[in-house]
Amino acid sequence: MERGSGNRKRISMPQTAGAFEGTWAREAAADSLRRRQRQMTHDQRFKTEELISLQWQSAEESDRNLISLAEMMGLPARVVGLGGPEDAALREGSPLLESGSRVITSARALVELMGRPGGAVLLDDLLSKASHLFVCGFEPLKSHETLLAKLCGDTLASVRKVESKESRYQVSGTARDVCLQLSGLTFGPADPDNDVVFVAADGASNLRELITLGNRPYFVQTTRSSCNLMLMAGHRIANVDSPVSRGVSPLKWFAQLVPPIMFLRHAFGERCWHNDAPRGCLVIDDPLLKPTYGFLDYEDLLGTMKRRGFTTCIAFIPWNHARTSDRNAGFFKRNSDRYSICVHGCDHTKAEFGITDSIELDRRVSLAIGRMTLHEKRTGLPFDKVMVFPQGIFSSAALKALKPYDYVAVVNSTPYPVDRPDEICLRDFLDVAIMRYWNFPLFLRHYPVDLNACALDLFLGRPLLLVEHHKYFKNGCSALDEFVSRVQALDHRIIWTNLESACVNSFLKRVDPQGVIQMKIYTDRVSIANNDSERKHYRVWRRTRDEAAVIEATLNGKPVACQLEDGGVSVSLQLDPGDRADLRLWHTESRAFSENSSSGLIDASRTYLRRHLCELRDNYVSKSELLLKLIESGRKLLSKS
Repeated sequence: MERGSGNRKRISMPQTAGAFEGTWAREAAADSLRRRQRQMTHDQRFKTEELISLQWQSAEESDRNLISLAEMMGLPARVVGLGGPEDAALREGSPLLESGSRVITSARALVELMGRPGGAVLLDDLLSKASHLFVCGFEPLKSHETLLAKLCGDTLASVRKVESKESRYQVSGTARDVCLQLSGLTFGPADPDNDVVFVAADGASNLRELITLGNRPYFVQTTRSSCNLMLMAGHRIANVDSPVSRGVSPLKWFAQLVPPIMFLRHAFGERCWHNDAPRGCLVIDDPLLKPTYGFLDYEDLLGTMKRRGFTTCIAFIPWNHARTSDRNAGFFKRNSDRYSICVHGCDHTKAEFGITDSIELDRRVSLAIGRMTLHEKRTGLPFDKVMVFPQGIFSSAALKALKPYDYVAVVNSTPYPVDRPDEICLRDFLDVAIMRYWNFPLFLRHYPVDLNACALDLFLGRPLLLVEHHKYFKNGCSALDEFVSRVQALDHRIIWTNLESACVNSFLKRVDPQGVIQMKIYTDRVSIANNDSERKHYRVWRRTRDEAAVIEATLNGKPVACQLEDGGVSVSLQLDPGDRADLRLWHTESRAFSENSSSGLIDASRTYLRRHLCELRDNYVSKSELLLKLIESGRKLLSKS
């Protein structure tokens, strides 16, 4: 399992004070010189590597949406407006931008520019000075064909509407440097209201078709002089603040999101938010810790995990805390590098966390963590402080109730709370975790059937979290083996860990113009390692729901200064080569858990009956086709009556 050691590297010191002062002075002077040199280099780079949004007169919707998307990725854009009455940029001899700039714009803006006196010269200037240029919003018009000829010569002949909704997007399998984890996959269907395609000229060269639609280019890459050009045929860029209804996948916006993200990642590299060490874990809900449960055979699964190199977390029902034998606990302790357990509800009754009563929620959260602690004391099995809600049902108040008891995160199959179901927007799905409710992290998981959803998670920097139940293993582990193999082919960097570590170490980072590594974390703890050959400066930031609640931060267990800024708390630190650091944020509202919070005799009896009936169903009824048919017939009769 991935564990942060928290150990600092020992540094030998000179024996005398004079030697120490002389060594310190020399090192400080050398370090200061290196900082000034890096600062000069980064300042120079910043002037030429900024993102420019080139707009004609007033901003179009696509311009605004592109800027919002870029800002989400840590790339503020400078707007250069053209076409106004005092537009100095259109005067003869005026430079349009600095050399090396990265530019996003629309086909309409460039068509308008070409139509003005001196515009063609300015467009040539743009193509000679921009290092990267993204253009979207082409239409089947003569003026747009003329623009295509100007941009990429004779490689693209025209623009054509998409007529069939059955057409699908095919991502190139030979351009992994741009397409990343989405390489070789197919998405869709098409959106005829938005989508148009390019028509490539016969024998076109110097053209990479990054995404095709109906076998015609939709998103392409080419070069003109020293400019890296990426052209997207569609005119619509997704609004990251668009609401997303329950049951709607963010993949609905594939054609409006993926091309600009690919461009920005390719143009800016480590300057934009990214995750270069994605985590992964399979979660299996409900089973007891015994050799087999229903169709699940732990020994068989262990063999598959060792062969494929992945990990599994058992979402353990706290009500079962007294039912793990020493012998069975020993199996999981011996294989703790592959198996872990987390918290799955409390009693696992229907919608037990889908309520808003704060007192009752506090009782259930406290009881759940108390039972898991008793289980750990009795069996020696530690548990991941991650909650998986039974049936995926929860309220926003339930998330608030978890934090005081030192839960790290929630992992769930849906982001929609019962009390606030209409607040989720596309921005939430594009982030590593859902942080909308009390800024407590909720990580999403997928069943091992949707490879595209997994690929999009990895593409966006989210952890790869899979979920299943015992029925999935009816025919053994072959289906899981195949799916994990396909997932690992998407990204060889996946680090398989226990569930808590997967959440804690799922963060985004980028390098700012001063060379500082900016880190955006989502939980209250993180492990940082400097694997480089030079000392590194880090700024770690986490959004907070209540700034007054943060009382301190600790680094390797010792207090460290933190600042409240930008709607969150930040900590700055430096690490020498080979150093590690464990950062922890502490909150004022922490509470002690209860090991003996009773729910009453009647409720306890109902829970007892429910749990044993569920186990009877899983272990015996599910394996009998006759019993399953009888039960299904009974359900139909009851529903009719």
